[in-house]
Amino acid sequence: MAKVVLCSERVFGTESLGDLAACAVELLAQGHSVSLVCSDLVAANLRSEFDGIPLFQAPMFGDFGRHGDRHSSRPKNLSQLLIENGYESVDSLTPVLRAWLHLLATLDVDHVISDRAPTAMLASSLLSASSVMIGDGFSVPPKNAPLASFRPWRSEQQKLIRDQAQAFNDDQVLLESINGSFSGLGFGDVHITAPFEIYQHAEQWLMSVPEMDHYGKRDLPYVVRWPSTSALGDAV
Repeated sequence: MAKVVLCSERVFGTESLGDLAACAVELLAQGHSVSLVCSDLVAANLRSEFDGIPLFQAPMFGDFGRHGDRHSSRPKNLSQLLIENGYESVDSLTPVLRAWLHLLATLDVDHVISDRAPTAMLASSLLSASSVMIGDGFSVPPKNAPLASFRPWRSEQQKLIRDQAQAFNDDQVLLESINGSFSGLGFGDVHITAPFEIYQHAEQWLMSVPEMDHYGKRDLPYVVRWPSTSALGDAV
């Protein structure tokens, strides 16, 4: 059976692990080997679904968001969100990406399932590991360039121009940080040219319904609960 690693870099408590908990139950029932890597081990320990499976601390960004002038409580897209949470420079991203690479390699992972774990997605891409992103529409963004805006209702021309200019600048900062980290970790032949390539290799399962998708209806699997064994297909 497969070795599956569930990954979360979210730090919002027990509810943030709900989808991964349901996933763990289903995968264990199928006889797969399951591990959990998450930011909040206390929250994970409180969920009975994770009883008996190995729990690991997710690599954490230490002094992220050092550039206070860049910080915003309302990021406009995924690039800005990542920059404000540790992806701002090669120095901040490299050690965390290195740790994810070593952790997934040590676990000899066959499949990575991610709920808001972008650095795990980067690492799984470099390791050529089969990967799936799960979550609501917001946390499973489309594979588009440029990245979709978190504020599609902003229609005034001047606001749009300003948002687009900021998005372009943020994309460049993000790409420089990621590609610089790849090079520093010995993956100099790997180079991404658009932020969505962070998760381009991953399948996407939306734990929602089309009417509630933050980015509009997409041609992706929508599931309002974890799929049954018969619905998992060849993913694991």
